[in-house]
This record gives sequence, C-alpha cells and structure tokens, in this order.
Amino acid sequence: KGFIDNVFGILDRNTIYKDFDFNKNTLTKNSCLQKDISLIDNPAELGLLGSNNKRFNNDSKNNIKLNFSDVKKWKFKTKKIVLEKDKWNSDMIDFSNDPFNKTQFIIRSKNFVGEIIENDINLTSKSTLIKFDNKFTVPIGTKKLSEGDKEKQLLKWGFGYQNDYRDGVYILRNFETLKYKDKLGLDLKPYFLVQRAIQGDSDSFRAEDSEVISKKVKKEIDFLDYFALNSILKGDFLNWNLNINSDIKTFNYQNFYDAFSFDLNLSKNIYSYSNYISNEKDNICKINNNFNYFMDKSLDFGIYSLFEKEDIYFAYGGKLISQYKSKSKQLLRDYTFILDIGEYQGKGLSNNADLFSLSRYGANITLNNDIKLINFIDNNLNYNSTFKYTSKIPNQGLFLKTKIAYGWYEYSNSESQSIYSISSGPSFIYGNLKNNLFDYTEISILPEFISKNGSSPFKFDDFNNDSRIKFLVKQQLIGPFIIGFEGEYNINADSSNYGEVSNRKLFGQLSRRAYSLKLIFDEDDKMIFLGFEIFDFNNIKFNKQFR
Repeated sequence: KGFIDNVFGILDRNTIYKDFDFNKNTLTKNSCLQKDISLIDNPAELGLLGSNNKRFNNDSKNNIKLNFSDVKKWKFKTKKIVLEKDKWNSDMIDFSNDPFNKTQFIIRSKNFVGEIIENDINLTSKSTLIKFDNKFTVPIGTKKLSEGDKEKQLLKWGFGYQNDYRDGVYILRNFETLKYKDKLGLDLKPYFLVQRAIQGDSDSFRAEDSEVISKKVKKEIDFLDYFALNSILKGDFLNWNLNINSDIKTFNYQNFYDAFSFDLNLSKNIYSYSNYISNEKDNICKINNNFNYFMDKSLDFGIYSLFEKEDIYFAYGGKLISQYKSKSKQLLRDYTFILDIGEYQGKGLSNNADLFSLSRYGANITLNNDIKLINFIDNNLNYNSTFKYTSKIPNQGLFLKTKIAYGWYEYSNSESQSIYSISSGPSFIYGNLKNNLFDYTEISILPEFISKNGSSPFKFDDFNNDSRIKFLVKQQLIGPFIIGFEGEYNINADSSNYGEVSNRKLFGQLSRRAYSLKLIFDEDDKMIFLGFEIFDFNNIKFNKQFR
C-alpha cells in the first residue's frame, strides 16, 4: 500500500504479463479479437455482383469505434496514483497512444481504477474525455481499457444518414456490451430518426396486407415511429463463433408487419496456420501492414440464415470458406475459395413482384495479387515526430494490381449462371504526408473484363454483366485534410448503362499521426458513413515525457 506522486510511465500490453508475473497463456488466451467471417456478404462474392446491386456495398460501415484493445502501448501521466493490493486508482489520469510530443490524442480518465482479477488487468474509468490536439474535447462516458477486453469501444453518441430504412438523418446512442459469462455479448444501439420525425411521414414501409416484396409506400407516422433499434449478439456458443445482427425499424406495433430483419452467422474454424516475421515481438493477434512478412491459411465452415435483408426475404444454408493470404517484400496475395449450398426466397430478377423459393448451390474463387514494380520510399527516412499527418511512412511506389475470379451457381428450377472476371491495372502512391501542401497522391485504375453466361432467377445474386474500369483518386490538400473520389466506369458498349459512372463515393479525411477521421458519402445509395480510427505504435520508442 502507498502512493506515488507525479507519475509518468508506459503501459505495454505485450510485456505486462511479465511485469505482474502472470502466466502468459492465461493473460493472452482471449486478447485477440475473434475472427469475423462474413457468410452472407463475403467480400469475394460481393465483388462478382453488379454495382447497382444493394449487396455490392454491404461492406460499408458507419460506426465510430475506438479500438482500445488493438493498441498495445500507451503512455500515461498523473499527479498521484494510490496503490493497494491488486488494485490502484487515480482521481485523474491521462493516456495516449501517441509516442511523440506535442501529443495529438489524449484519453483523460476521471476516477480511474485498475484491478487484477483472476490474472487479468481491468482498467475502468467512471468518466472519460477524449482530447484532440488539445483543442477539442468529446465526452465518451464510462469506459474500459481492459487487457482481456475484446470489444471495440464506441463513442456514446453518433449520427448518420441512411435512406432505405431510416428515412434520412438519424442520431444513435451506443451502450456498453452486456456480457454473459465472458462468452456472449449483446450490443444494443437505439436510434432517433430525426428526418423521419421532422417530415411526419416515412417511405420505409410497404402497405399493410401487401405482398412481402411489394414496393415501399409513403405512410403517416406517430411518435413511436421516431425510434429504431439495432442489436448484435455475438461470442462463443458451444465452441462456435456466433453473430446475430437484428434490426427493428420502428417501435410502433401497427407497423410491426414490416419492422424486423436479421442475419445469423454460426461459424467454426476447421484448420488454420500462420507464420509471421515481424519487427513486433509477441504481437500474435492480427495481420496488418506492420508485419514485414506473413503467411496465413484457414479453412472455416459456417451456417447462415437471414430474414428481410435487401432483396432476400428468407434464406438459410451453409458455406465452406478457404483463404490464403501472404505478404513478402514485393508481393501481397489474397486467395479465397467458397462452396455454398442453401435455400432462398427472394425477389425475382426480371419481375420484382415475384417471390421465388429455390435451392441454390455453387462456388467461387478469387485470386488477388498486388505486385510492387517500383519503390519510391527513401530508405534513409526514419519515422519520427515530424510526421504529423500519418501513423507510418506511406508505402510509396508503382504497383500492379491483378485479380482473377470465377463464380458459378445452379438453381433448383434448372437455371444457372457463371462468370469469369479478369482485371489488371496500375496503382500509384507518392508522398510522405509530412509537408503541409500536396505531399500525398494516390491514383488507382483497374480495368475489369467480364464474361458471363446465363443469369440468376433472383435479383440479390445476379452476377455483373458489364466490363468496367474501377478508379480511385486521393489527394492531400493542406495539412491533415485529404479528399478523394472513387467509382466505376461502364465500358460495355452493349449495356444500357454504357458510359455511366456508378458506385460513386466522395470522401474527406482528417489524417493525424495518432488518429484519423473519415467522412464518406455514397452518391448512389444516398448514405453517409463516418469512420474513426486510432493507431498503434507498438514498435516505436516512446518519448520519456508527456506534454
């Protein structure tokens, strides 16, 4: 027992088990995030769909997340720490992931308590503020920075724009995860639908007693229609990885006939192998750009089900997913092979008023290769405090991106479809994001040539029939401000959409050394996504000061 005045220190999650003489396996057995496997909307499958398919953009996110559990090293300072057996506390303590000064990102915790419970480090703050560059402060409420906590921490409040189900602008409220025996967690996220409330009507519901796939109609609403709820139940269920994502788009019981949707994923790893060569010792959790070389192989089996999602009314089935990823000095490879069989009810391709119920089975394979042709990085350049706008030296160079993909589905009505896709094109990245003006440029041009046979009876999984050119442009303007645009240009002369640009996204980014804030506007779907990220500097020596 006792106290320490005027404390500065480094909390290193890779070595803390040694500091407290804990058993390493006990401490780290749950320190990595569970592997997320998207069974319904696997990126390899979505890439074969047309740009106008709703499922094509299902990888977009609009949650603001603070990934405390991904940051392995924190510096901290406080005027006083009071020590007890297996417990310490402070009236106010500052944490930061930024190794340099001036510190750009600070978590200020009031009534902070650290406890050792069953060889686990639990760090809790009753009142928490985030300070951005000592200029802006945002309260985020009670927070945990626990060593064994796998949940990604959320800001308490957020906002967004989604037209199909939320009628436009909304405000959301995040709550701490409700846990059951450290195996299952329930996230509840209520929404207040601002634009729906102001308009006094909604375009998100079909007419009562109409067919389940009927078009939405304009409806008058009452007070209970102003609110919606999203819930996610996830965790370990009988040694399977469980994820159930459900939505309630109104609390008005009169509209419950068209208010519910869900998708369920139940997956299990059958085989996995990983090999890493890295400057980061003891980092066993995830593949990222900090690894110099890695190889990762996995085979997973999953069971899925969904109800009222996009153009699918109801579905269930199973998938076998094999993945291979590797990175060397000049080559990044990402290969995926998927086998799928399921039962589906969904909107017809040719007539949206028809509801088809069919069995479906098929497979797809995707081979992605990124080859670095020319290296623009100055090998004499060291990362230091002069880099104010990036968490690492950008991977500058001229790259050749290639992708070969094949997909095939058979349906119980004897229809079938298949697709061959080949794409290859350059990507150019230049600039260090070190200077204030025009010090970062990224341009990517990727022509994709398509050969398709047959078509799907369903709308939700019909393969793309149009060759296209995918392009991306990003440019630093001044200081931390980066703007960008991406889209797809249709080059199929026989298509009614020939010459059009689809899947258009505009984005602006505030890029800092310790954190990044990105705002994305999806022009086609009229949606706004807000993303927030903090960075890990695990392999960088921290300054022995905090200011």
